Amino acid sequence: MTSLAIEPVRHVLLPGRELACLAPRPRESINGFLKRAGWRLNDVPTICLVNNEPVLRADWTRRIRKRDTVVFVSRPRGGSTSTRSLIGLVGMIAIAALAPGIGSAAAAALGFGTTGFASSAIATGVAVAGAAAIGVLTATKPGGQSADPDPVYAFGSTGNTARLLQTIPCSYGRIIKAPDYATRPWAEFDGDQQYLHLLFVNGVGRYRRDQILVADTVLWDRVTGVNPAFSGVELQFREPGEPVTLFPTRVETSSEVSGQELSTTFAGGFVANAAGTLAKTLAIDFVLPEGLYSIDSQGDMRPHSVVLEAQYRAVDAAGAPAGGWVGIPSLGWTRCTRTPVRLSIRADVSPGRYEVRVRRLLPPTTNGKAGDKVMWAGLRAFIDAPASFANVSVTALRLKATDQLSGDAARDINFIDTRILPVWNGTGWVDQPTRRPAWAALDLATNAVYGGARALSKVDLQAFVDLAASNEARDETFDFTFTSGELCLDQLDQILATARAKTRWLGDTLSLVREQWASIPSMLLTDREIVRDSFSLKYDLLPSTAYDGLVLEYVDETTWKPAEIISPRGTSPSRPLRKQLPGITRRAHAQLEADFLWRCYLYRRRRVLLSTEHDGRLLSVGSSIAVQSDMPDNWGASAEVARREGNGLILSDPVTWGTGQHYVRVRTRTGGSFGPIKCARGAADHIALLDAPDLAAVEATQGPLNAALARADGGEGASAAVGLGTTWQRRCLVTSGAPSGDQVALEMLLDDPRVHDEDLTAPPPLPTNSWQTTPRLPVIGGLVARIRPSEHPPTLDASWFPAAGAASYMTRISYDEGASYTPLGEVRAPYLTAVVEAAAAWFEVAGINLQGRPGGWARTVIAAPVRGADNITVTKEMFEAGVRDYVLREVKDVQRVTAKAIEDINRLLAEVDAQSYTDRQVLLRDLTSTVGQSTARVLEKLEVATGPESALAQAILTVEASVGALDASVTDRITAAVGPGSAVAEAITELEAAIGNVEASLKVRFVAGAVPSGALSAWYLEAEVSDGVGTARAAMRVLARLIGGEAVSEIQMDASRFSIGLMESGVFNPMFIVNTTTGVVSINMNLIANGSITALLLNVSTLQAISANLGTIIAGILRSADNKFVINLDAGYQVVRS
Repeated sequence: MTSLAIEPVRHVLLPGRELACLAPRPRESINGFLKRAGWRLNDVPTICLVNNEPVLRADWTRRIRKRDTVVFVSRPRGGSTSTRSLIGLVGMIAIAALAPGIGSAAAAALGFGTTGFASSAIATGVAVAGAAAIGVLTATKPGGQSADPDPVYAFGSTGNTARLLQTIPCSYGRIIKAPDYATRPWAEFDGDQQYLHLLFVNGVGRYRRDQILVADTVLWDRVTGVNPAFSGVELQFREPGEPVTLFPTRVETSSEVSGQELSTTFAGGFVANAAGTLAKTLAIDFVLPEGLYSIDSQGDMRPHSVVLEAQYRAVDAAGAPAGGWVGIPSLGWTRCTRTPVRLSIRADVSPGRYEVRVRRLLPPTTNGKAGDKVMWAGLRAFIDAPASFANVSVTALRLKATDQLSGDAARDINFIDTRILPVWNGTGWVDQPTRRPAWAALDLATNAVYGGARALSKVDLQAFVDLAASNEARDETFDFTFTSGELCLDQLDQILATARAKTRWLGDTLSLVREQWASIPSMLLTDREIVRDSFSLKYDLLPSTAYDGLVLEYVDETTWKPAEIISPRGTSPSRPLRKQLPGITRRAHAQLEADFLWRCYLYRRRRVLLSTEHDGRLLSVGSSIAVQSDMPDNWGASAEVARREGNGLILSDPVTWGTGQHYVRVRTRTGGSFGPIKCARGAADHIALLDAPDLAAVEATQGPLNAALARADGGEGASAAVGLGTTWQRRCLVTSGAPSGDQVALEMLLDDPRVHDEDLTAPPPLPTNSWQTTPRLPVIGGLVARIRPSEHPPTLDASWFPAAGAASYMTRISYDEGASYTPLGEVRAPYLTAVVEAAAAWFEVAGINLQGRPGGWARTVIAAPVRGADNITVTKEMFEAGVRDYVLREVKDVQRVTAKAIEDINRLLAEVDAQSYTDRQVLLRDLTSTVGQSTARVLEKLEVATGPESALAQAILTVEASVGALDASVTDRITAAVGPGSAVAEAITELEAAIGNVEASLKVRFVAGAVPSGALSAWYLEAEVSDGVGTARAAMRVLARLIGGEAVSEIQMDASRFSIGLMESGVFNPMFIVNTTTGVVSINMNLIANGSITALLLNVSTLQAISANLGTIIAGILRSADNKFVINLDAGYQVVRS
């Protein structure tokens, strides 16, 4: 028989903290165990559960058997040492096996019975959870900041990596992610094709793969399959525990093998696998970079052979030999090609650790009549290891290396997945893809692998089922990936926040509460239950600097980029409150939550603080209760119900009756609320006469009134709250509570029905980005290349435009139209000189960004060089991408500098206008002369003003003259102002002259400003003339700006023609002219600086000049225009025709 181990005894402090754990000894009694363990159980109320059944202290002499599960459950004491033992003061809460409504079908599906789980009882208070300033219970994050490790704002491509010994991600909903490698990627040659082998971790649990992307390009789709643009793609999806069969999952690559050229001397041995691993197959890669061929005496290419010898032997953990060398047979190949040849071989071995060595049997050919160089390119070991992964879903990809799928692209694979979770469909549990927060929270709370491992019997399942129904009705989703270990309750609250819910404890049962307007409050508290002098009402008034809107930051599922939604809708707040709810990706969902948070901020501005007796222990965070108190005049009145006489309630005290419809609520013996019921004054002020039809309607839904009034013999009577209309009681939301002895101090938000009024119309559309965006990867443009025909060896000259974001450039050349490539190296500068073959070729360049990721390859075709011919092909398409990138960067930078400078100037001047001054003095002088239609005027205004932290001095001088339709004016405005943290000086001069619709104006503006973070100065000149039909304008702006550490200076010209030249004897001689209308730039100069125009830039098919002093001329043919005189320099003859 198999012996059963004795389970350890646990001591748990509610709601779920484990204080101690110790294994009992065989046949040890409960008392004996406690004496040995030294646990102090008398300090707090404690019960003992044996196999989920309570055991009284008198029975603690029983022995602990092997199959027994013993748990001591303690609850924290409230702070009072009172020894009262009235059962009504204990506030015990029973724990049910399953919440009502799910039924026995669910219990059977879960493997639980319907009894045996309701026997433990605990006393609880309200968990302290202070409400946020915005007036909500759910967890929100402040916005307007970078969420550095927060995966919500790292959606999209961040590159695939292998994160050793790190937390395996857990995703919920539908998200995009760059999954981690499950094993190290590896490659091998199959014929001349190279295949990449990638194994990705989708995460813990199960997932439905919706799409696989390479960067932003779809590689595979769940509906359409593999994109036809990609070839050689194989996929395999594996659920937790399913073996991967597409390729070996554990492959180690030797770092010692790195392209060694083979000779007749052995290279190696190199160890193939690490100590502690067992290799079952060895793989060796070879590359013949020159191809494999020979040249016969006639100059024709013939087949050629190469033969290698490879051996392996076992080694121990220290790398010392543990056996003899064993040869690998059949290592000979014959080819007839100049194209590089790639070869891979495999050898099955007994499981062990091995080293490998390789050599040629014949030396390489060195006479130039054959190409047979062999490079040892790689050594791999296939490890004997399990091919399945417990609790983790993986995806295997086998990709043929092409231009679209290179090794760099393999580091940028993205998945769009949807999590598969157990979902209750009304009759049983079904695993299906879901984005609902309720099922995500339930999975995290109960999963024993990565979650809270909460038993389903300790979860309020009905609350989660109800929340899931609400999620469906409101289309609420939670799309998020947890990538680091955090407190389970914090993660649960983050999930539930997207559905306006949060966790709460019902004893030791995990439940939740959702922020919504409850039709019936969970409790009624009147002045009879509120401790005297404990009631207070706090008002949180909106200050003058209050937020004028709310911006919710989220990640949009249509772009997988950060986005924003604003409430109130259609506004542009200048002082927004910024918030984040991680997990929201739908714009309509984000709009609803932004509106809700904004309404909470506006309408939940009052807090109620009161103390009650043990009734408060029956409440929890989020409980919606009705409160009546005489302290606010319009919060109704309360009294005890002495007895019922028919439809009349006889009250202990008289109440005030007004004009209009009155209502009464009765407090049940469990603290709940019965009613409201319409009532009227009876024969006296202490008699409430109930409306019979309304009483019948209430009893039909809430049960008999007599049951609500019933009390134990000798107990106090039921409390009743009476008031006029809807002013007789207030609805409150419990946000925190603190038990203290016999009392519980509660803090509540005064709720407002307007908070829950939803606007279900569609949100404003997601703004579209400008087309002027910087490419994520470097774009190469302006690529030109040629092979010098007159040099030996042949030399390649190539250049291209600098690419935005490129830290370096990869270059390569192909002589077989892309079938194979020869790397030419990596350079930092945008040009290259390299020795190549004198043959037609494809030359390609790709930029590499700072993260090491390459952009696309740019290509130019080079013709085979012929002496004296022009070998460079230039097309405008080569320039488009690079020119566009370069121009856009320059344009955007100018626009950015200008916009920031104008914004800073306007902000400084706005601060001047916004200052308040306690002393202001103004001096005006006005001198005017008028005769008929002739008017002349001089107006001067001098102003000074001061305040505690501000000062202003300003002078305005206006000179005007007019006769009928003839006007002329000059205005000078000079301002100097200082305020808290800013100093500004401004001078403006404006000249205007007009005769009817013929106008001329000249404006000059000087601004200098300083703030603690920097300073700026600007000068602006604008001249404009108009005749009502046409307008001519010229302007110049000089900027200098130093703000936030960014120093920028710039001079800008705005005119139809800009000239630079020299004034000689009153005549302007232009040297450099830019015509912005025609787009023509002209140079009228006698000299171009040496080296400013290079040979590569003179890339033209025809060059014309009046005269040329060329120095040495290297050419093939010189001929006259009529072809009658020809000199062939290469052949050494000349021709003269008549």
